Amino acid sequence: RNIVCLVPNGSVVAGEFVHVRRATGEAGFLRFRDLEQLSPKAWRVRSSEGLAATALRRAPRPASEDTSVRAVGEAEVVEVAEGEKLEGEYVFITTGRKVGYIKRPYLTALLSKKPSREALEPLGLASPV
Repeated sequence: RNIVCLVPNGSVVAGEFVHVRRATGEAGFLRFRDLEQLSPKAWRVRSSEGLAATALRRAPRPASEDTSVRAVGEAEVVEVAEGEKLEGEYVFITTGRKVGYIKRPYLTALLSKKPSREALEPLGLASPV
């Protein structure tokens, strides 16, 4: 009932955010580059920019779309301290036509920080040169 589509083995998907939960029960999305994986479901915050805190987003969207507007009494973005341990196993991905979540163990390879244009074109994510 919760399955949107099946992603065949070997398919290329793009995913930048991991859905995580804090010890307080608060949940949101952090970028892969700001996380260190400790075990299949455990992560530690490690800012890729060397900051003392990292943005925990309520929705998986780029920082350029973040606002300071409060929605339904909650901030869109809260800060998580460097070194804080989190729990999460789902990666928010896109196949080019569909978006959804895949458990991290089903993703066998992570692309480099700057993926090739050829890898991104089928997903509709390649930027014009």
